[in-house]
Amino acid sequence: MTAEQRRKHCRQFLTNFVAGDNDAFNEFYQLLYPALFRFGLTVTNQREEVRDQLQDLFVWVYENAGRLLQKTDPELYLLAAIRNRIRKRLNRRRLFPTAAEELHALVTTEPAFTDKMQTEEEEKRRRTALAQQLAALPSRQQQVIYLRFYEGKS
Repeated sequence: MTAEQRRKHCRQFLTNFVAGDNDAFNEFYQLLYPALFRFGLTVTNQREEVRDQLQDLFVWVYENAGRLLQKTDPELYLLAAIRNRIRKRLNRRRLFPTAAEELHALVTTEPAFTDKMQTEEEEKRRRTALAQQLAALPSRQQQVIYLRFYEGKS
């Protein structure tokens, strides 16, 4: 399905849902959830956090479908919304880490003695450097890169 077709389906499902067709919400969810989940994983690698925020986001959509329908492109609005929700949650966690997170940070130390471990560390350093360079880009450029290379949008 092309991006334009998906955009049309998205708007049609929302319109039908607002008109009272509850099955349309399920179709809307099935259409957008995979792309939103993949995009959420570009913000954090914490899969459960992404799932939790998506659940909250779709509850918001269910309660505010009419407002979402007024947006020019509901899918792009939801991409930005999931990014903002995840970032907000992660920032809160950085300020107030849970006891479990602190304990995990203390307990998890893994020495790198084998060649395999050294190779994995080098790969991790490369990925970290790339992630830092991408993170240094303005938010809009990060979104453009994601949408272009992961969602096939131009």
